[in-house]
Amino acid sequence: DKVLLIGGSTRMPQVEALVEDYFGMEPSKKISPDHAVALGAAIQAGFLDEDVTAASLSGADEDDGPGGVVLIDVLPQSIGIKVQPDDQFDRIVERDSQLPVTERKEGYSVMHEDQTSVALEIYQGESEYAPDNEKLGDAVLDDIPPRQPGQGQLAVEFTVNSDGTL
Repeated sequence: DKVLLIGGSTRMPQVEALVEDYFGMEPSKKISPDHAVALGAAIQAGFLDEDVTAASLSGADEDDGPGGVVLIDVLPQSIGIKVQPDDQFDRIVERDSQLPVTERKEGYSVMHEDQTSVALEIYQGESEYAPDNEKLGDAVLDDIPPRQPGQGQLAVEFTVNSDGTL
């Protein structure tokens, strides 16, 4: 619903204009970019320091019960593959999945009779049409037993580490 700019360089008019062009809406100026960075750093430091509790970061007393800050790393965009023949984007790992994550999807098949390898094009994004998303790279499945088209016996599994590495 809103676009927030975080960090000092986002004060540059060129950055604001680029973001407004990209998202088609003016970035919100309700949050100070520097304050947001400082607050995020303080919260992260609290999690790294075993003497500081999440509840103390939120301003709540430990006796107040739940209400502390919880940080969870999530995948910002879905990751999947291009499916032939119509270039559809088939999501393997959905956006907002908690990291680290491993997802597997089955039922893929070859396109040609006696095919022994399959080339995969890997994308990230939310469009149903793969070329409208960002291409991350290619992978090849080699040495698969020859099979007929339509025999959905191939699976694709992606693992995204906590640092966002696929």
